[in-house]
Amino acid sequence: MEKETDLYVPSIHDKYSARPQSLQNISLAEFCSEYNISSTKSNATNDDNNSNSDSDGNSNNTNKTFQLKDNLGKITKRRYPRVIRYHYVSKENNEELYYHRLLILYLPWRPETELKLQDSYKIKFEEVKKKDIIPTIEKYEPYYNEVETILNDFDPDSAEPEIWNEMAAQVEQERLEAAA
Repeated sequence: MEKETDLYVPSIHDKYSARPQSLQNISLAEFCSEYNISSTKSNATNDDNNSNSDSDGNSNNTNKTFQLKDNLGKITKRRYPRVIRYHYVSKENNEELYYHRLLILYLPWRPETELKLQDSYKIKFEEVKKKDIIPTIEKYEPYYNEVETILNDFDPDSAEPEIWNEMAAQVEQERLEAAA
């Protein structure tokens, strides 16, 4: 038996790009938060127009299963959304990467190359922010503006030294041990 040398595991970005046409307008944040992703390819419906209804006739997508394109698995709508984790990028440290993160997470896209049709991610963000991105950011980062303000105004040198004992006790202990 030959050993396979070309191993490839699809990333969340690959699976998001392979979402069905009926989920074309959801962002990566919504995809990760509201859908369970599995690699099993059986028992998935290819009919995007099919929806489940409860006894009252209300639409119920919690049991709906979609097949991802290119046999990348299937997704099922979650009953309750999950909290997503992502890498935070400081606007001051790397402005382009900051806007790239916002576009990747909150603007629906198929190939990632759609996100930078102009010269920069910042220009693209400014172009689409009002109608497409801001409502989704507010949904997943409800304290976005407050956090940005605090991060911009916070000066670690002006904080009382005792505050670090509570905020980062382990780091403070290691710092004191290293100084001794």
